[in-house]
Amino acid sequence: MKKGKVLCVYSPKGGVGKSIISANIAGSSYLIGKRTLLIDADLYDGGLSLFVNEEIKKNIYTLSNDIKNNKYESILDYVYNYNEGLDILCSTKIQLEASLIKEKYMDKIIEDAKNIYDFIVIDTNSSYNDFNENIFNLCDEVLLILTNDIVNIKNMKNVITMFNDIGIYKYKVLYNSAFDFKDQYFSYEEMIDIIGANIDYTILREGFFKNITGYLFNNKIPILYKNNDVQYYSLLNKCNLIINDME
Repeated sequence: MKKGKVLCVYSPKGGVGKSIISANIAGSSYLIGKRTLLIDADLYDGGLSLFVNEEIKKNIYTLSNDIKNNKYESILDYVYNYNEGLDILCSTKIQLEASLIKEKYMDKIIEDAKNIYDFIVIDTNSSYNDFNENIFNLCDEVLLILTNDIVNIKNMKNVITMFNDIGIYKYKVLYNSAFDFKDQYFSYEEMIDIIGANIDYTILREGFFKNITGYLFNNKIPILYKNNDVQYYSLLNKCNLIINDME
């Protein structure tokens, strides 16, 4: 059986649109007919909970705890059904529980997900730690989210240097200029030179949804609510390109 592809979305700085991009890529995967799972591995912030419209009783912690106690049977028992082809494995809201989720449980979660889903998107937090590094090694590709921000660019350079040092080469860089609310510090070419890697995808300011907070407050993944405008088609095409490049 062909196993599902796994994409990890990461940035060394928060507030760059990482969770929204993760959700939109997962939504685009669903729209092209792939059975899709969105995993919230941002254990201490849980940004993907914005897209869940009810109280969650089972999450990534309860799944991990059941693996530990030999009570686990299927990942399908722990996911939130967003729609008929898109599921979300939510994070816990309790920090103590988050600290108990170990790397070895993610190995089992991701492996089982690959046997059920065609495409898995994992949203992570901005820390560079053993937990996230384990996910980087387990996935098929890491999508690094860059903005024109001094802190993000500096941290991104360090991450790419570490990736190259430890042999992680399956990464691509997405420049999200839609989240550059202030003046841009560097040119496109200067950012490439500083981080030491190509920029593979770019989301322009005019290529992102307007009133994004309106979607979040209504638990809506934006890409699943069609707008006949340039924002919709630009973002959809970009997400589909990311997915197709992994085939």
